[in-house]
Amino acid sequence: MITGLTERPAEEMPATPPEASETQLRDLARKRALASNQDIGFDVAQAVREAQSGASSFGADGGDDGDVGVLREVMQPPAVPDNDFAEECQTSAAAANDRVGYIKNRMQWCGTYRLTAAAVDPKRPGFMSMTFVVVGYGRDDGVRDIHFFLRPMSVVFFGSLTAADSLSFGIDCYHDTPGCSESGDHRRTLGEWLVHAGTKTWSPFVLSSDANTDQPDKMRFHPFAIEYQFKTLLPNYVRDDTTNEPLDYFVRCDSADYFGTRTAACIFHDVLPHLTYPVLNADGSDSPVKEVAQHIQDAFANPNETRPHRLDGLKNIPGNYDAATETNYLQRVPYKGTEWNENSAEKDLACQGQWPYTDTGIPLEDRPTDEQDCDEYPFASTLQGAAARRFRSMPVDFSVRAVLRTQNRSAGGQVPNFYRDDRILYRENDWFWVRIVPRADAGTADGPIVSVASKVEGSEGQPIQLYATLRTESAETGITWTVAGTDGNDPGATCSFDNPHNLQPKITCSDDGVYHATLTVDDGVHPPVSRSTEVTVHNIPPQVSITRPAPWQVFRVGTPVEVTAPFTDAANDTHTCEVSWDDSTTTQSAPTGRVCTQTHTFASAGMYTIQVAVTDDDGGTGTANVMVVVYDPEGGFLTDGGVISSPAGAFPAGPEHTGKLIIQAAVKYQPGESGPVPGTGRLAADLEGGEMKLQSTGFEWLVVSPTGKVAVKGVGTVGGQAGYGFLFYGDDDPDGLRLVVWRLGDNTIPNDQIVYDNRPSSHDLDESSLTAMATGAIQIHD
Repeated sequence: MITGLTERPAEEMPATPPEASETQLRDLARKRALASNQDIGFDVAQAVREAQSGASSFGADGGDDGDVGVLREVMQPPAVPDNDFAEECQTSAAAANDRVGYIKNRMQWCGTYRLTAAAVDPKRPGFMSMTFVVVGYGRDDGVRDIHFFLRPMSVVFFGSLTAADSLSFGIDCYHDTPGCSESGDHRRTLGEWLVHAGTKTWSPFVLSSDANTDQPDKMRFHPFAIEYQFKTLLPNYVRDDTTNEPLDYFVRCDSADYFGTRTAACIFHDVLPHLTYPVLNADGSDSPVKEVAQHIQDAFANPNETRPHRLDGLKNIPGNYDAATETNYLQRVPYKGTEWNENSAEKDLACQGQWPYTDTGIPLEDRPTDEQDCDEYPFASTLQGAAARRFRSMPVDFSVRAVLRTQNRSAGGQVPNFYRDDRILYRENDWFWVRIVPRADAGTADGPIVSVASKVEGSEGQPIQLYATLRTESAETGITWTVAGTDGNDPGATCSFDNPHNLQPKITCSDDGVYHATLTVDDGVHPPVSRSTEVTVHNIPPQVSITRPAPWQVFRVGTPVEVTAPFTDAANDTHTCEVSWDDSTTTQSAPTGRVCTQTHTFASAGMYTIQVAVTDDDGGTGTANVMVVVYDPEGGFLTDGGVISSPAGAFPAGPEHTGKLIIQAAVKYQPGESGPVPGTGRLAADLEGGEMKLQSTGFEWLVVSPTGKVAVKGVGTVGGQAGYGFLFYGDDDPDGLRLVVWRLGDNTIPNDQIVYDNRPSSHDLDESSLTAMATGAIQIHD
């Protein structure tokens, strides 16, 4: 499930049932498309260009199904998405807010989403937020599949959610509809997804569809879902979701045989396909289809004023996109088929005032001249055409009017192209509409056309990409970005752009909160156009390091231990330092500059993991740890002799090896010694049959805690070879021990060159795991 996908109440956008027939899926897709009603369909500018090209030639009947005209090329999915379409998606409100996403046309779909996850463990807080875009491409080149591409736009994570945590995405056949198959998911770490956001790298997915031989046109409908899995296990994390089901979208695949070489196709079906006619060109001049557009416009607005008049009631002329419902659609029928011929004959009767239209058809003075055609609406190629009411008992009517032949043929030339390009199937398998617009949006005569992404997000102190698109005819258009805070921002919070005169700059804010960035475009001719985007800036916890003390640094009991911890954070935050000393003592202080400094004296020997926590004024906490060793030369000494059962995995050179580990030890501070090196000591260990024979050659420190635990660190030989370090941990109640041996190399503390470790765990004495002794005992003496 993906958050931020819908703002519609559930009852307005029907959900997909787990089991549905092809007919139910088709009808559900229509209901969802009607609920969405996105402004898409046949391209107006393309229609105008085709009409002006004079590429089509039709007969006096309008030729609305002639097998001619300028067609778009067969659609095939690209290897990678078109950047312009991706940017268009990022600035589309439908992509961000509509349950069905942004459907540019039946061949292009996209959506922008936000996914969040948060840790619920208060000791290890963490958060992840990702915004991403998904684009999809249909095809009509004879292959029944749909291609999708996913790309993160921003990735934010901190705390216990790290770059190593993984997140997978998939485009799945929702409810496992028959005949649908999918490619595999993509699992990457958050660090890898972050890199993909920076490099704008896409991850591809494919859904494939088998032909359904039991359905007309071998048609199948497939709902698909964007699904994800965060990590492999989720015991300590919750995902910020708003629904209990994956959100699904519709594709339709068919193998209709009446599209020429386009023998099979898959398209996005959550759409109201419509043919658009403009009354005027973008520059205000008459469009080449003006008279046809006005005819259809009048038929929609004043149907009872059109010819033929209806004597037995009000006319109901279907297909108005601006009033699209489940009852006023149009349906395509075969060219020159029975319905087409009936419609054409009925239209001719009305145009010539012949029975039954002697008194209601076009009067003699308004009938077509030599330069005119008789235009009809609905088209002859529709089931709702002129003969529908008479021959098919359908509750619809029609309109005829004399229009210029050139305009009728230009308008008629768009219909077969629309059928092919929008993959309009015959009869019940498809609905479509017609839209009349006052001007073709083919240019910018009314001023700049500006879009910005409705929302973006990122982290405080880090650049956040803004997305915008612009169409303008002026080469001198001015571009300016400004930013304003909201009531919830902390005093002193600021934001800046890397270039406020760039169309798509980056914005950096000094503190978390919500800001409004506004793009203003001024072409010097029309009134300036402004569009705003909401910038959500997440708080990033301080990043803490400890420079003093050094890891494993050794102190004598009673010696002050000073902690110095510098940190980084957004410029506008204030902070509190808290140090947990691991001896039930916690101290707080204010930092000096961006450095926490505190001092503490330990009263007893032990190994202490000191944690520094820096909390900012927005509740974000960053931490860092360091372990120190505190010894007491008067705290006691160790003697040990005995055997443990060495488990499998303890000896990496022989991972399956098990057997006895025999160990003897005696380590002691002599009276008057200041340490930390014990004056007396010996430790020997022999792994039965394992070729691991340790002999101490020197000691570095001895820790005997008041709770009866002991730790010793030293160096020695293994098999007579020098260059090894060792740690011995013991407890006298119950008797147990742990031995860690490693190759020293350049590191005097345990590293990845482990030779032996019978209980891998924390190196802190209080948290180290021990193996019970089979024979013998550990003695800790005062």
